[in-house]
Amino acid sequence: MFSRCGTSINGARTTASPFGVFPRSIAVKKHSSAFPTRRNVLRVCNALVLQPAGDGNCDHLAESCPIPFPFYLKSDGTYEVGRQAPADLILEVPTVSGRHALIKVAEGQIAVTDLGSTNGTFIDGEQLDQMEAYPLKIGSEVVFGDENLCKFVLADDGEQEESP
Repeated sequence: MFSRCGTSINGARTTASPFGVFPRSIAVKKHSSAFPTRRNVLRVCNALVLQPAGDGNCDHLAESCPIPFPFYLKSDGTYEVGRQAPADLILEVPTVSGRHALIKVAEGQIAVTDLGSTNGTFIDGEQLDQMEAYPLKIGSEVVFGDENLCKFVLADDGEQEESP
């Protein structure tokens, strides 16, 4: 069930499932006990997320920078990565360009395109050619300009999300 008034996900207002057509399931587990309990666990499966994987070291920069949060990907969509709005994934790090890269999710495939960034975009250590789409697979690392602060791993986060 989703909010009728909308919910913000990654800064965008939505009234539909953020997981769209990706295969998903909801498992409700009842905890066995000698006494009756009302605590159920809701688990959403097969959510894709860019998990921060950098070491957070910002000694090479003149100022400290915020460490990014995990970024959840909808089943179909295009996300701009950059240092400032209107980017969908905002990385407030000087080594990230204003319009750094594009992430496209379509038909279960994920592609990353460098938009001509100054410090480059990398997948598993290989620098991407500008304006060419490269596939991103689960378990792959993607770096947007700074491997200390802007390194992410694409993960299937479905089994990790639980709510009491």
